Amino acid sequence: MSKKKLSSMARFGAATVLGTACMASAWAQSSNAMREQVHARQAERAPLFGLPQTEEINQPEVVGGRIAKPGRWPFMVSLVDKKTPTNRDAHFCGGSLISKRDVLTAAHCAFADDAGKLQVLIGTQDLGSGGRRVNVTRVTQHPSYGTAGAESDVSVLRLAEDVTDIEPVTLVTTLAEENQYAPVDGMSYGMGWGEMEVKPHAPRRLHEVKLPIVDRDVCNAPDAYDGDVDSTMICAGYQQGGKDTCQGDSGGPLVVRDAGKKWNLQVGVVSWGIGCAEPNYYGVYSRMATLGAWVKEQIAAP
Repeated sequence: MSKKKLSSMARFGAATVLGTACMASAWAQSSNAMREQVHARQAERAPLFGLPQTEEINQPEVVGGRIAKPGRWPFMVSLVDKKTPTNRDAHFCGGSLISKRDVLTAAHCAFADDAGKLQVLIGTQDLGSGGRRVNVTRVTQHPSYGTAGAESDVSVLRLAEDVTDIEPVTLVTTLAEENQYAPVDGMSYGMGWGEMEVKPHAPRRLHEVKLPIVDRDVCNAPDAYDGDVDSTMICAGYQQGGKDTCQGDSGGPLVVRDAGKKWNLQVGVVSWGIGCAEPNYYGVYSRMATLGAWVKEQIAAP
């Protein structure tokens, strides 16, 4: 992996790596065991991308976005630490409901032995009110994750009970579907619980940000990711920066319009990047066109 010239912030697995001069956020002050575990995993993999080991990690924010209207993203879920009673403090990653009993998230958010440690908060876009927690019985991590960099960064969570009152998101599972619904320069939405800009404040309401799909060659240019974006990843964002998903949005969906013009088709999972909303450093997402078939196999598994 090539070394990269970094600004004061670098993101891996959607986790910001901050120098000691950077201000700690309320997330760091109200941490939980699952969040700290995810941070440790991110730090372990950061050197594969030429990034420094984490000194201090802040939780995510959607940069340059806006508060999502209530009910706009019903399939969006929060992964929460089971032992932390307050949802706002318990949140550590995002995810999406992909069937009545399965949730899709990033592999670095959930390992096989995490099933008893986390819950999924469904039915709310406000971490301060509403929704209900559902236990997780199984976490299936993509078998290729961890072999090199952040490839195949997806896990599927099996819920302890069926969710019948929320419509799941639909997954892209082929390159043909991606070409049709998520062409280069086509628009997508990323989302997560966070502020509209970096602030020392714990997020509560779900934010959304509209981003164009970026050609992989552009994302892999020498002044961008210099070849680190492989076929299991898709990029979205602006060359000039300013808008992006960020740390703690990890595991959340990147969606595009389906054939009926409804924003209900998932093409990516928030995975990693350098900085947040910085020029040339687009958001990198796990790519459903190459990983979706495996995800569907997990949905079909007993």
